[in-house]
Amino acid sequence: MDDLDSVRVLTRLQTIEAIGVGGRTWDRLEAAGDVPPKTRLSTGRVGYRRSDIKAWLNKRRERGAA
Repeated sequence: MDDLDSVRVLTRLQTIEAIGVGGRTWDRLEAAGDVPPKTRLSTGRVGYRRSDIKAWLNKRRERGAA
């Protein structure tokens, strides 16, 4: 398991800003099931782990991209 000090959970808005897409684009990706897994923090609060976001971005990387 990751060291708890290195685990950071971003909100939906923070995640969208970090990856540089718009809210509508994120909504479309989410509707298609193409977003990182959510982490439930409490009954009404979910977020995205930085490590999951990085893994998701790496999977989407195109060949030949630097």
